[in-house]
Amino acid sequence: MRKFENKKYVFSVPLLIFRFFVLLLFLNSFVFSFVMSCSGKKSSLEISTDSKENTVDSKESSVEVSFSDLAVVVPSDGLPSYVKVLTSNNNLDVIVFQGRVFLAFRTAPSHFASDKTKLYIVSSEDEKTWKYEGEFFLGRDLREPRFLAIKDKLFIYFAVLGKDPLKFEPGFTLFSLYQNNGWSEPSSFPIPTFIPWRIKSFGDYAVMFGYAGGESVYNPTQAEKVKVYMLKTSDGVNWEPFWKNKEVIMEGGCSETDGEFDDNGDLYLVCRNELGDEFGFGSKICLAKKGNLDELICKADKRKFDSPLLFKYKSYIFLIARRNLSDNGFYDVAEEGSHFDRYLKNQIEYWNKPKRCSVWLIRKGGFDSGIPI
Repeated sequence: MRKFENKKYVFSVPLLIFRFFVLLLFLNSFVFSFVMSCSGKKSSLEISTDSKENTVDSKESSVEVSFSDLAVVVPSDGLPSYVKVLTSNNNLDVIVFQGRVFLAFRTAPSHFASDKTKLYIVSSEDEKTWKYEGEFFLGRDLREPRFLAIKDKLFIYFAVLGKDPLKFEPGFTLFSLYQNNGWSEPSSFPIPTFIPWRIKSFGDYAVMFGYAGGESVYNPTQAEKVKVYMLKTSDGVNWEPFWKNKEVIMEGGCSETDGEFDDNGDLYLVCRNELGDEFGFGSKICLAKKGNLDELICKADKRKFDSPLLFKYKSYIFLIARRNLSDNGFYDVAEEGSHFDRYLKNQIEYWNKPKRCSVWLIRKGGFDSGIPI
């Protein structure tokens, strides 16, 4: 795999206070245990806003959710010898293409930025023995690999960032086409500092959710620079706004965002509102009715749904995200002080709590989330 470097990219220099704060978060990551397992449970998922794990009386219909046993793929003996995994393995995506399961993942010395980061791609027929399909190495951090299968073609998109472990420095997004002899030379995505978050295929077209301005995602004084995009494509190469003349669907506050359509064509969105805005801090759950997708109706949620992933099963829309294991699960716990003061207090409180991967049911016709499993 040849290296690709954009020499025009210039790193931003964040404020000293945020460098110090990120350092504290780095140290905390080695002190606190973050439990994020979603396996081996079977439970009833009630339609409720209660975020505790106690059983709730079901006066409405419920849906039963179960999970298969957890299988460790990275690291494992099933990986090919070409794959050299490091300490931290994360930022992954998976897709079924031409009868094989393709897996892309990031490996690096830690969760934070590194010039030793690699993105590996492997595939398997049985999810036990894996075939080497290629790798990307650019001498800087690589994150958020996202597959797209469209019209018998397989693409991968990924974000290129900086090298400093104490900075979050989005640079640009690259994409590559899978070919018989490997992957094509990566091409640049046209939006600067863009982070591809989720991609979903709907037959002849696909939709991408992503955000730009991520260099300000940990600086609440520059929250207005963070913009959420919703784009569509019919060929995997050329992207345009999903809504006519409106590629940016949200500005300020929200970053990580995903969406899903229900059976009626209504669009549900969940975004992580870590920076905060007039809605407060935590998350926003939004609805755009069919025929009026230009108008989002949003409601605040004090919980922060980190790394949101929405998917539809039958007529149900589910959310997978990280959950705060506090009494009520709230991220927004600072009710007094300036916006900046509230942001810092929320962050400190949040980082001192364990987390868990959880599943919610999005209540149709409303905005409330269900009991996490």
